[in-house]
Amino acid sequence: MKKIFKIIFSFFLVLILVLGIFYFFFPEKLYQVTIYLERHRAGLSPKHLTADDFEWPYLEGGQGDTLLLLHGFGGDKDNWVRMAKFLTPYYHVIIPDLPGFGENKKDPALSYAVKDQVKRLDHFAQAIKLNTFYLVGSSMGGHIAASYAAEHPDPILGLILIAPGGLKSAPASIFEQYRQKGDNFLLIKDEASFERMLSFLFYHRPFIPKPLLKYLTQRAIDDQSFQAKLS
Repeated sequence: MKKIFKIIFSFFLVLILVLGIFYFFFPEKLYQVTIYLERHRAGLSPKHLTADDFEWPYLEGGQGDTLLLLHGFGGDKDNWVRMAKFLTPYYHVIIPDLPGFGENKKDPALSYAVKDQVKRLDHFAQAIKLNTFYLVGSSMGGHIAASYAAEHPDPILGLILIAPGGLKSAPASIFEQYRQKGDNFLLIKDEASFERMLSFLFYHRPFIPKPLLKYLTQRAIDDQSFQAKLS
């Protein structure tokens, strides 16, 4: 009995040690494992297709009417995963990385204006054979979704916009007030600016372990120079 207890104790001790090493020294691997588990819980699988000279990475899962979800500026397809787990039991969910973001192509020589993204999105929708679908967009994705629906109304079953960009408001939004001063808080330069962005984006900020926070901050810093050309 004591021998079995020692074996079990040793196993859990090694497991805790391995998890601790990943937690503190390999946050990127920890992030990848976390994303894999989140996708699995949501019933989503990663896929790729080529459209308009872009290799589109996307997530897909569920059955029923199709929901096409578009992420915001600086985001990627995995921004939707926690919400998607409530959608896949009822809908066929597709979540792409938009060109210039996530794992999609980032070519500084190309234009990423909304009108160009709308054309690319239409090519993606045709390539994946979406005849009719609900279109959902958040922030920048909302701007693209609204423009797409205006240009291509026939396949749209419904349009859902979450804090969409591209709208004029009176008074100007906090984001616009900062932009008018030459300060885009979505462009990350250091840990302080990443913390500031989180404070603007979340009313109830989710818990992010410190090693993962550092990894996400560095990833945002690495993307800053390219994304500055898109803003």
